[in-house]
Amino acid sequence: MTNNLPPNYQPIVFSEQIFSCRLAANVNLSGNLSPANNVNGLGTTLTNNTTLAALSIDSVIPKIGDRILLVAQTAAAQNGVWVVTVVGDSATAWVLARAPDWCNVEQMQAGQYVSIEDGAALSGSIYVFIRTLPNIINVDNIIFKSVSSASGGTVNPGLTGQVAYYPADGNVIDGTNSLPGQVQVSVDSLNSGVNANGTHFWRGDGIWAVITGSDIFIWNEVTTTSQAAVVDNGYVTNNAALVTVTLPAVAAFGKIVAVQGKGAGGWSCVANTGQTIHVGNAASGVAGSVSSTDRYDAMELICITANTTWSARSVIGNLTIA
Repeated sequence: MTNNLPPNYQPIVFSEQIFSCRLAANVNLSGNLSPANNVNGLGTTLTNNTTLAALSIDSVIPKIGDRILLVAQTAAAQNGVWVVTVVGDSATAWVLARAPDWCNVEQMQAGQYVSIEDGAALSGSIYVFIRTLPNIINVDNIIFKSVSSASGGTVNPGLTGQVAYYPADGNVIDGTNSLPGQVQVSVDSLNSGVNANGTHFWRGDGIWAVITGSDIFIWNEVTTTSQAAVVDNGYVTNNAALVTVTLPAVAAFGKIVAVQGKGAGGWSCVANTGQTIHVGNAASGVAGSVSSTDRYDAMELICITANTTWSARSVIGNLTIA
């Protein structure tokens, strides 16, 4: 099979346990997998099967040949290292192809670290590929664990270039020791009564610091029938009746709101007066809405014009736009 990759594509060198991808997607990218069952994943593609629009990952539109790490596919067998072969637009579906240098079990080594080069939220993050290893590509799960996520928050007082990391094991990592062999310090031994969480981290010079940037994203379960959304929050709607999620009236450029269906009643994301929601080349009316048609539909919105204009950067399902 042909790979449809640019001539300057640089393969991963597997004598090293660390390699990079330009972007990472920590939300599901809905697409059709072809072929769906392949012992060797070479030639496997993932093609957009929702609203036609340019591929956007972590607020970045990638280029052909960019390497993309998928870590949160609903079907975990679709996770892994992919390469953009078609960016897509309002008339053309985006297409990813499994990277030829990370598409079969011989190339997948437990403990490999993947650093992320770009993206609004995940630039500087590190993921590790963990066991159990797949036996059949596109069938068995491929699992990545977040080792760290870079903090872009403003720290005051702070150190020039200081970075904080939040590993999944609950320990805090000194920003100067962020790669394999790093020093991990137990939270309990650092400072009595203070824990590392979404608002505090242990700074490299031995001081607890407070994040005042926009890195924190919080998920909330909504069991009522209405919810006023707050920026940088996601809402899992769980009610037998329709749940209405109203966008924030005030939102800065780049802020995010996400909705994920759970309850049988579904959800409707409603804009305020003067606001519009864009989904690909379709748009709601002013103060219009975008609604689910199936129980587990989902949508992630980013504010592209402060206060007034929201655009979907991730969609699952055939949504109703009004």
